[in-house]
Amino acid sequence: MPPFAALPRPACAKVLRVTAALAYARLLRRVVSAEAQKIFAVRIAPHVLHAIQRDIRGDEEDVEPGMTLNVLDRAEMTAAGLRVALRAIDDPSLRVLMELRLPRTVVQRMTHFEVCDTRVKTAHDLLDAAYTLARGEAC
Repeated sequence: MPPFAALPRPACAKVLRVTAALAYARLLRRVVSAEAQKIFAVRIAPHVLHAIQRDIRGDEEDVEPGMTLNVLDRAEMTAAGLRVALRAIDDPSLRVLMELRLPRTVVQRMTHFEVCDTRVKTAHDLLDAAYTLARGEAC
């Protein structure tokens, strides 16, 4: 079981949101206004935006460059992170458990995205980096 999956649900959801933020680090470099930064901190994850914007992943293409993602929407970012996390989890029963741990609306939102074709190693790396950034704390 990945370490983030054992966290309490709010902390697990935060790791998923940070995972999505890292996956779309290039897009997040456009979040520059003070108001947008404050909204990100309140809705997505406090104290991580600047670290994500400075991350090397911001120099690379986003995980799914053609996908439209509202980076200031809490449920959408959680769903995008869940999508990446499910790519990294091989065990079908653990995948179902992850879906059941989160609110139904998040799982339903995830279905609006295309199937994640990110490399499994990339998904693992994103989850590990997000876990470290989020420090296992809830928002």
